[in-house]
Amino acid sequence: MVTHRGYVRVFFEHHRELSSEAKRYVAAQRDANESLLRSAIAAGQARGPFSRGVDNTMISLAIFGMCDWAYQGFDEHGRLSADEVEETYWRLVQSGILVAKLSANSPDINRTRLGDKFEDGR
Repeated sequence: MVTHRGYVRVFFEHHRELSSEAKRYVAAQRDANESLLRSAIAAGQARGPFSRGVDNTMISLAIFGMCDWAYQGFDEHGRLSADEVEETYWRLVQSGILVAKLSANSPDINRTRLGDKFEDGR
């Protein structure tokens, strides 16, 4: 993200223009990386440290999505260094965004309530 940011931007914004051969190569690399991550998540779910309540394909898509779009907002002279962005992403993946797990008695936090809060400008 720091040393090859321009290449990353060009790739993500113009990858559809690659030759058929290059597209096949990139797709094979992508599929291999996604498979590796899904396997690691599944292993963590089987051993216990990762939540079993979330589909490992969705988790991997969320992780890759977060990382793939980091170049859009990253500024090497900005508030956070690349290492700090990495640490923030790792903490988000590792811990999620909730401070503590919700219990059966916890108030429900759902997309509708959160969406309503943003839609009305608060």
